[in-house]
Amino acid sequence: MTTMHSRLAAFAMPALFVALLIILVPSVARGQGRRTDLSTGKQLFDASCSSCHGLDASGGQGPNIQRIPASLGDEATAKIIKSGVPGTGMPAFAGLTDAQAMQIAAHIRTLGNTAMGDVATGDPEKGKAVYEANECAHCHTVNGVGGDLGPDLTAIGRLRPPDFMRLELQNPGQNLPKSPVTGIAIGKWTEYLIFRAVMKDRHVVEGMRTAESTLEIVLEDANGKFYSLHKADLQSLEKEPGKSFMPSETSLSDVDLNNLAAYLASLKGPQ
Repeated sequence: MTTMHSRLAAFAMPALFVALLIILVPSVARGQGRRTDLSTGKQLFDASCSSCHGLDASGGQGPNIQRIPASLGDEATAKIIKSGVPGTGMPAFAGLTDAQAMQIAAHIRTLGNTAMGDVATGDPEKGKAVYEANECAHCHTVNGVGGDLGPDLTAIGRLRPPDFMRLELQNPGQNLPKSPVTGIAIGKWTEYLIFRAVMKDRHVVEGMRTAESTLEIVLEDANGKFYSLHKADLQSLEKEPGKSFMPSETSLSDVDLNNLAAYLASLKGPQ
């Protein structure tokens, strides 16, 4: 019996190994295939979509699309990618294959999954007090109250996750959406790009462009004062990417920073 058992075991072990290979190899291959698909999807997204929607799909010139695959499904998302959205700035990418569009949709889904886990850890009510104490309303509007030097924050919580807002608070000029090609701020955030104008008499004006024509440019400085400058009177006019009138909130404690980010994340606008 011992010899018989030994023979059976000797036969069974290779058979079991082969059976495991039959089960595991396709699973491993599928896993490798998914990683390859996601890698390709990221490359396609970066090349075709990030200039409008941001490298993390959280918005730029176009809207935040991180949760579109979770809401509509990958196939519907892929169809939008290929067909575009008539009447909007979303063009059709008809040159993509169905497989490529699905790879992009799968990549966007991973970005949405990451964003879903990005929750505010601070206290919104305490964050509102930080917002008021630092006079953020001097430049920003919430529900119609505040200044207009910076962007309206009424619905910022629907557009940006808390982690993004913490980064923005710490280094506002560096965290504007940028073109992956030029590295320059893109989309509607170019409204907040700082220009430095040097007059021929060496007088310097720094401000955000509010209007421009062939002959003149209008800049608004950090105090809200407007300057209408004739280009013929300028010695130089240069963009200053990475610079912002918004002060870096490096003086805030980690607790206050988290609370402020939580308050901003709670601003969803009219429901």
